[in-house]
Parts: sequence; C-alpha cells; structure tokens
Amino acid sequence: MTPSTIVVAMKYEIEPKTRMLIESVVSRYIDGHHVQPCNIVGDIDGDGVHSIEIGLCYEYSERPIDPAKSLDMLSALSSALVCAGDNRFPFLKHYFDDKQQIKNAHFAC
Repeated sequence: MTPSTIVVAMKYEIEPKTRMLIESVVSRYIDGHHVQPCNIVGDIDGDGVHSIEIGLCYEYSERPIDPAKSLDMLSALSSALVCAGDNRFPFLKHYFDDKQQIKNAHFAC
C-alpha cells in the first residue's frame, strides 16, 4: 500500500431473512437478560473482506452477565449463517449499562 492509498470500509443494510436468522439465534442465548439485537449491518473492510457487525443492546440487570454465553452465541451464529449459505463472519459488539456487572470479570487498574 502506498502512502496515497486510502482504505475505506463500507457498511450496508443486511437482508431481512439474514436479520431474522440472527435475531432467532440471539434469542436462544440471552440467558434471561433483556437483549435486543441492534445495528445489524454488513461490512466490507479495506481488503474487500465481508462480515456482519451485530450490536447487542443489553438492558441493565442486577444479575451479572455470563461472557461464556457470548462465545456460544458467536459459534451458533457462524454455524447458522454457513448453513444458510452465508459465509460472512459475525462480529459481536456488546452495549451494556455502565453499572452492569459481568460474571467473573476482573479489572486491572
């Protein structure tokens, strides 16, 4: 890449059937928390690689959120997309309330 090369990522709307598939899988992994898929968009990075960015908006809960469920959800999303003939990789973005506790989370100062 030369210094004058500009790399631009492009976001685009996801097809309704893909959105419904994603929402269906997410609903199986929310573990009693109020989670709403939001900001589901397709993405093409500067190298032309296609992916799906899935924002998950969590409503505050006094119960800590188990991050292991997120890994299971990501695996299930990847499998469901491939079974549907969609080879884009799903990326999850989690949006929590500032006070939300995460199970077994350890924070460094």
